[in-house]
Amino acid sequence: MYAFLTGTIDDKDENIAVVNVGGVGYEVWVSSYTSNTLSIGEIATVYTYLHVREDAMMLFGFSTKQEKAIFKQYQTNLKCLDQCNKELSKLINP
Repeated sequence: MYAFLTGTIDDKDENIAVVNVGGVGYEVWVSSYTSNTLSIGEIATVYTYLHVREDAMMLFGFSTKQEKAIFKQYQTNLKCLDQCNKELSKLINP
């Protein structure tokens, strides 16, 4: 949904950065690698991935497109693993 955000880094810690885009502060979950590349007060581009669950929406941010691609691949593998576990469970406990 959101490919990237470009704006001023208003705040950050090891896991979250606040990106101010046109007066709206987006709270973005970031890796420690990405956090270390961001400086408060600097204009930066953060490549994003919106993760939607039944109980939450989380916006993840990455300093490079490559880091985002690796994360997306990891997410896909986890979903496949979860589905495999469910199918195996059906076989073991019919």
